[in-house]
Amino acid sequence: IFVSNWIKSHSEKLINIKFKNYAIIPNFINDKIFAYKEKEPNLRKKIFFVRRFDDCNKYGIDINVKTILLLSKKPFFKNLEFNIYGTGNLYNELLDPIKDFENVNLFPEFLNHKQIAKVHSENGIAFFPTRYDAQGVSMCEAASSGLAVVTSDNPAIKEFLNIDINIFASTENEVEYAKIIEELYYNPEKFTNYSELCHKSIYEKCNFDKTI
Repeated sequence: IFVSNWIKSHSEKLINIKFKNYAIIPNFINDKIFAYKEKEPNLRKKIFFVRRFDDCNKYGIDINVKTILLLSKKPFFKNLEFNIYGTGNLYNELLDPIKDFENVNLFPEFLNHKQIAKVHSENGIAFFPTRYDAQGVSMCEAASSGLAVVTSDNPAIKEFLNIDINIFASTENEVEYAKIIEELYYNPEKFTNYSELCHKSIYEKCNFDKTI
């Protein structure tokens, strides 16, 4: 049993075998906890992510940081707010370049599901670049709650989010991530539309009937 077609194919390449008996069953995203609520346009200015700060190679937190540094040169940067949750061995090293920005709020802690859902309700954009994810559960939870997700052009991620939503950036290209965030900032209607489409994408793939 695999959570995505991509991880099934990747596993076959790693061990040089073709699986004959298998199923693709994504991780369940609880839409009762991560319930959709239409986002107020003003929430597009509030950007959230939560990560383990132990594995830079997988989660690409350095990409988050580079993008924030790039956005800091934009005239609208002061109107944005970044809320960053999680901790780990590389926490200080990774976040040092942005820790002194007044609009970057650091919360060195992990949250339970109900706490995460509350944070979702207070933010509008979920910023989840990734180099290697089989599903991206944190991203899926945020999308289920109705956040507009900005993420990477990753085959597994694109199995879960509607590929017609222009939220995918080349994995290592912070300029593209910044451009998407800027576009959402200047286009509140596009933000609210993406918010709803992200939710629908995840619900269709990860609801109770399709998983458990």
